[in-house]
Amino acid sequence: MSHQPTYMEMSPSGKGIHILYKGFKPQGICKNQAIGIEMYDSARYFTVTGKQIQGSPDTIALIWINDTYLKKGRNSARKAKKSKKREARLPGEELTDEEVLEKAKAARDDGLFYDLYEGRWKRRYGSQSEADMALALKLSFWSGKKAEQIDRIFRSSKLYSEK
Repeated sequence: MSHQPTYMEMSPSGKGIHILYKGFKPQGICKNQAIGIEMYDSARYFTVTGKQIQGSPDTIALIWINDTYLKKGRNSARKAKKSKKREARLPGEELTDEEVLEKAKAARDDGLFYDLYEGRWKRRYGSQSEADMALALKLSFWSGKKAEQIDRIFRSSKLYSEK
């Protein structure tokens, strides 16, 4: 990993390495089983051991991992442009409301976020208060817990009502 170092640690088995980073992976394939590499930016869990590999720093350019290990010539010019925009974002920089909505609506949650945002809660929740909480929690996750952004996006949803 000399090209783009980041925090690395031993896996619980001691046979693998976890490479941690904060950012967004380019769209498309996220796994190359032939060489044992997987890359995710959401909806995955794993055990963190804290057994840091000596000398590993804090930042990484995600495009390099994708291009080196995962890319199979499937990126259109539009996807490549979008990936470069994401790579250019500074660490800790807030996503726009539109980017939060785009990521949340694309989540693999059986359309739950989209239904909540569009005000369709009755088939999934017993009360609107429960649905309000569910949407707020999802917005918290996708916005990085930015309270003002959560409030702003929630108020733009069809679930919002003056209470």
